[in-house]
Amino acid sequence: MKITNIKVDLFNWTSEAWKTGVGTSFGNTQQLGVVTVETDEGVSGNSFLGSSRIGGDHFVPGLIEFIKPLRLEKIRKISELYGGICGNKTDLSQPM
Repeated sequence: MKITNIKVDLFNWTSEAWKTGVGTSFGNTQQLGVVTVETDEGVSGNSFLGSSRIGGDHFVPGLIEFIKPLRLEKIRKISELYGGICGNKTDLSQPM
């Protein structure tokens, strides 16, 4: 199975704004994203991108400019994608 495409669909997510006890603000309107990874076998996987604090639009330029070409041109096997990001760690509760 090989990755054939990575795409991001952005949408507005509106919630009531709130502040934490330390003054950090969350909520209001953010652009969240849905990342879709497509394969040559017709399998697609999805993940959310962004949060109520930092919208997905913040991460999209780096994802499209750096990660997408790396995944599509150099490493196309799904099993290598996980290993490349996590360094083949199986215990993700420990720092990388």
